[in-house]
Amino acid sequence: MKNQKQFALSLLEFHGGQNSGLYAVGSCMLSDGERGVKYNPANHRGHAENAETCGALKNAIFELRGLKKYANFPECVKLSDEKRAEKLANRLEKLLAHQ
Repeated sequence: MKNQKQFALSLLEFHGGQNSGLYAVGSCMLSDGERGVKYNPANHRGHAENAETCGALKNAIFELRGLKKYANFPECVKLSDEKRAEKLANRLEKLLAHQ
């Protein structure tokens, strides 16, 4: 659970507000971790990919990969931030593949 909580907090460092996929995934993952539950996208409406949901995981990956492109102040996004965001996106893609 400690790794899950740390992963969630890392995602939340990059979120763009309460309407972002990163906020949705990170906050639910953190909440699950606090309750001792392994994060499963299917347990949260809007996270898993199916006919009824929007795919918050895919949105979160998109947001991480477009960090500099969609930032309010792109000049403040460092190369190290982009590299961290890419690693987080890769971890989310693995999670998405195991749904």
